[in-house]
Amino acid sequence: MAAMLSRRPAGGLGRVGSLFLLRYGAVGLGILTSILWTRCAPMEVYGRYQMVLALLTFVSGFCLQGMGSSMAVAAAKGYDGNLAPVLRTKLLAGVAGAVAVAGVAFHWRADSPELFWPTLVGAALFAPWIMAATTYSWLNARGLTERLFAAQFVLSAAQLACLGAALWAGASSPAALLACIVAPQALLAVALAAGILRQRSNTTRDAASIRFGWHTSVALLATGLLATDKLLLGDSLGPEDVAVYAVALVFPQQFNTIFSIVNQMLTPDMYKADSVAGAWAAIKPRLPGIGAAFVAIGLVGFAAFPVLIPLLFSAKYVAAVPYGKWLWLSLSVLAPLTLLSNILKAQQKTGFVYFMGAFQPLLQFGLYVALLGHGILGLVVARFAMQVIVGLAYLLSFVYLLGRERRMAATREASGPQGPQEDGQ
Repeated sequence: MAAMLSRRPAGGLGRVGSLFLLRYGAVGLGILTSILWTRCAPMEVYGRYQMVLALLTFVSGFCLQGMGSSMAVAAAKGYDGNLAPVLRTKLLAGVAGAVAVAGVAFHWRADSPELFWPTLVGAALFAPWIMAATTYSWLNARGLTERLFAAQFVLSAAQLACLGAALWAGASSPAALLACIVAPQALLAVALAAGILRQRSNTTRDAASIRFGWHTSVALLATGLLATDKLLLGDSLGPEDVAVYAVALVFPQQFNTIFSIVNQMLTPDMYKADSVAGAWAAIKPRLPGIGAAFVAIGLVGFAAFPVLIPLLFSAKYVAAVPYGKWLWLSLSVLAPLTLLSNILKAQQKTGFVYFMGAFQPLLQFGLYVALLGHGILGLVVARFAMQVIVGLAYLLSFVYLLGRERRMAATREASGPQGPQEDGQ
């Protein structure tokens, strides 16, 4: 793993081609994994798996998600002395989260015994499982995009192989099938963390970037509420409805993965810039092309959904078609606005991070609860409304902070010559 992290990436068209193959290959493998679930496992088993995974995601929101931002700053600016403290802090948060997940498992033992063992397995793997995103942040900000995509490709392949082998062997236990997905990510996270620590070249520490990680973590405490939709739906209607809802989200979730290719390639410029204006200058020329490409992808997907979902996931999931295609189209139109948010995060705009970290999940959770009575349709409308509201919030926040920065720069420039004139008097 250390050797993989230390190799210099190839340049030019060859590197672009390898990035494309690795990332889209990982997306394709992820879709194949979902197809395996839906075609080879009963709907209620797939629904219970989705509920437990939603629980793990919910708890992870309280486990210092902002440490990934500290890792990104450390990678981009060479603060290698920050790496061990950040990883250790994240691991301890994961252990605390694992205890919480185990507590839920024992709570479910009485009311939903079929969820007990898969939840207990999730608790056992939870601490290393949540380390993955933190190690990805280091690779991304270090500019090792090809290494990151290769790691994610290997992860997707391992998950597909494990799940396929388990289903072929006749496994039907949600606990065993959940382990096929969660365990490979936990192992990859451990390997990446060990490789990152071996690559340290200095002991430079920066307390400010670590504090920013804590600030970001506090701001993101409520983000776990975003994962409550499947838990609420399962409690209200049952695991079969959760399975249909999960299939409706398969392609929209992969859309976010596809868009992350663009974001990951632009992240080094965002973090290396010294200001919002500097980051915007690097990103702005590429934004129209990015927006046009994703709108085109959205339109093609919208037209293809009625054919793709029953073809890939079987006719029993045809009810997912209208939900999935509208979510896909809305994401394609609004996703480029996420780049504006990422610029502000990279420039450590703590106020923005706090505001969005609390505003988005709380409002999304409120919409989930308010519209849950309409079943899957209500949750889809809640997601669509949130995408529009959050996109507008990103845009308005970016315009405000960029304008304020430019006004402050203009004020400093205007007042600059006055100092020497006064000294000469």
